[in-house]
Amino acid sequence: MKQPRVAYLSVEFGAHPDWPIYAGGLGVLAGDILKTASDLHYPLIGLGLFYHNGYFTQIIEDGKQREEYPYYHPRDFGMTEVYKGEFTLGDETVHYIVWRAMVGRVPLYLIDSELHENTPEWKTTTYKLYTADRPERIRQEILLGIGGAQFLREVYPGYDVWHLNEGHSAFSGLALLREFLIAGMDWEEALQRVRRHLVFTTHTPVPAGNEVFDVSLAERYLRKWWEESGQPWDKVLDLASVQTEGGLSMTVIAIRLAGLTNAVSKKHGEVSRNMWKHIFDVPRADDVPIFHITNGVHVPTWAGDQMREIMSDVGGEGWETEVDNIDFWSSVILRKNHIKLAKSLQKKRLLLYLRRMGVRWNEDDLIVGFARRVAPYKRADLIARDPDRLGKLLDQGLRIIYSGKAHPADAKGHEIIENLHATIERYGWQDKIVYVPNYNMDVASYLVGGVDLWLNNPIPPKEASGTSGQKIIYNAGLNISILDGWWIEGYDGMNGWGWEGTGDDRDAEALITLMEQAYLIYRKHKQFWWEMVEHSFLTLAPQFNTVRMFKEYIDKMYMKVKTI
Repeated sequence: MKQPRVAYLSVEFGAHPDWPIYAGGLGVLAGDILKTASDLHYPLIGLGLFYHNGYFTQIIEDGKQREEYPYYHPRDFGMTEVYKGEFTLGDETVHYIVWRAMVGRVPLYLIDSELHENTPEWKTTTYKLYTADRPERIRQEILLGIGGAQFLREVYPGYDVWHLNEGHSAFSGLALLREFLIAGMDWEEALQRVRRHLVFTTHTPVPAGNEVFDVSLAERYLRKWWEESGQPWDKVLDLASVQTEGGLSMTVIAIRLAGLTNAVSKKHGEVSRNMWKHIFDVPRADDVPIFHITNGVHVPTWAGDQMREIMSDVGGEGWETEVDNIDFWSSVILRKNHIKLAKSLQKKRLLLYLRRMGVRWNEDDLIVGFARRVAPYKRADLIARDPDRLGKLLDQGLRIIYSGKAHPADAKGHEIIENLHATIERYGWQDKIVYVPNYNMDVASYLVGGVDLWLNNPIPPKEASGTSGQKIIYNAGLNISILDGWWIEGYDGMNGWGWEGTGDDRDAEALITLMEQAYLIYRKHKQFWWEMVEHSFLTLAPQFNTVRMFKEYIDKMYMKVKTI
């Protein structure tokens, strides 16, 4: 059977560090998927939005986050205008252009509404990624969904599997359904036809994290457009489960319109089946048709330069596509001295980066990384709950790097950053714990390449997968993490440290105890530390990469959806 051609729709893409079209893990995963499709010569295109202000630039002043919004233009990054389109929403016409950027062999198309033909509100719609303004947010998702569907149907009609990365692009499914209805299909026939085109990946493990728009807001923009299909607006409200979700749920629309839906880790699959049981007519959560494909990372992007050299030497040309092969990693770990030298050089690169910030640490310090979006459930301050025990470790040579942005509208996230800085100052830890501002792909490359240990301690089961810790695997580092997301599948007792989450106090106690054990092994039993690193390579490296993940998408999603 011929491989289906795929359009991958996402509200953000971390495809290049400089492109202002990503905020965090969702976008980085999307970028990694495009790169993997390129490596595997798979017929896939990406489709998203271009944001003229990006997410934001984070400035930390006196321990407080401040946001700046530079202006960017697609031509700044060598992008090419390839298409100009328009669509009508009732009495209003929306104009847009599409830019093309190349991610290896894969084209990424970005929709932009900054055109003088548009009203002021539509002209500025593609300015801020993850804007807190709800009308602006729904306009963005209309552009991605309706404008994106129009572009794909006109320019890429042969790319007839659309992969929706989260619910932001669910309006593309509505646009397809509307098209089939206008063409004369009845409701059930049109619905079934749409399901043969769409696959959906959900990333959110808590109901509150799913995008829900007020019905009145959705109606304002979409009702007249939808009723041109000949079907009443109530059909959309029913698709979105307005009665149970409290509004127009983008996730529910995507689940209902997709032929196949996947979660992003085994645990997240269980959580999702329980969370969405109420929208399916099934007796048990196990009967909910949501399965899992665990996330991974693009190894050539996230392995440091020196580690990548070893992989290239072992695998030769095309090694990038061998990273899901255990024999490849068995050969890599035979180069023990090369791995140690590579880690040393990558750690020195991190130390030089920190030195430019005025931080002077030593190569024999045990450096711990904690970098991700700042949100209460991620518990950045958990390790500091026992300042006496942490203080002793810091005095002995433990060092911690924090980095991460709080959403501009997230007051609790801002408070976490302030409290963390206040704690560091209160205990005089300024030379032992550092907060690196403006976390992005560049900062991440320094951190994941150089740290010895990666810390992750969310409140379970709120981490759908997590991928930052997976990047550590390919840089000869180890993970210390609560058992949630991908780590439940990865941890075996010898390839890092893990514990079951039981609440803040017990988790803090478990974490500091494990950190003491890790420090002791690092300082006193270095040979055993390196044996753990080798075991981490063997048990984790073949599994948590995007080659394995993308092959699963091909087999379990793209090849199957056409047969539904």
